[in-house]
Amino acid sequence: VGQPRWPWRGAVVKVGLIVDIFQGSFNDICHKAQEAEQAGLDGVFCYDHLWPIGHPGMPAMSCFPVLGALAASTRRISVGTLVARVGLYGNNMLVHSFEALNVIAPGRVIAGIGTGDSRSLQEDDAYGVGCLYAHERRMLVAECARRLVNENIEAWIGSGSSQRSMSSSIAVAREAGAAVNLWQADLAITREIVSSGLPVTWAGSLERLSADMQISDAEALSALAGSGVRWAVFSGNGELSARSLYAKLGKCIQERR
Repeated sequence: VGQPRWPWRGAVVKVGLIVDIFQGSFNDICHKAQEAEQAGLDGVFCYDHLWPIGHPGMPAMSCFPVLGALAASTRRISVGTLVARVGLYGNNMLVHSFEALNVIAPGRVIAGIGTGDSRSLQEDDAYGVGCLYAHERRMLVAECARRLVNENIEAWIGSGSSQRSMSSSIAVAREAGAAVNLWQADLAITREIVSSGLPVTWAGSLERLSADMQISDAEALSALAGSGVRWAVFSGNGELSARSLYAKLGKCIQERR
């Protein structure tokens, strides 16, 4: 996997894509991952939800079998979760699942883990999953992250966009020796966290970021790289593919080659 390979005005960042686990088949998802690898992207990621957000009862694929298929069908790119949440799995099962992925794709696994939020609590209630208090879930995340780091598996602590979520996630990441993953975070806040010395990755919608900043998609990626994040991982609710991402950023991709 090596060092980030996307230079932007002296900065570097890896670029990833979140694949859709709410529609299509395993073959479709594997094809998207292979397409991402061929396009020169650096990683593919998937959510860990029991249904598509906002659509209770609709189907969702389980993230770890999907990641196993992605790991087996690719050779270079990283595969990971954004994010697997504690409480839905026991910590032993969660850690062992990432360890098993690392056997299939050594050095290519990224364990994005988190406590979950109000939307995932709705899923837990519907399926009878026990709900722990927030501080208990944070303790589980910290324990899980320490174990993953000790196994040399890259760990990202997922954070929401609120100040409270960021503060708790940053504290867990520092304590465990992990990176923090900021979801749709403002770039000024992102730069501030990067400047503190903590490894930072960013995830969210490229379209929303560029619209908020009133700049082009390529300029938005350049701004992300300039903020000092190590990864930029883009979502698209099933509409964003490696091909469409390449179309948005193709000139920049060609320049870095």
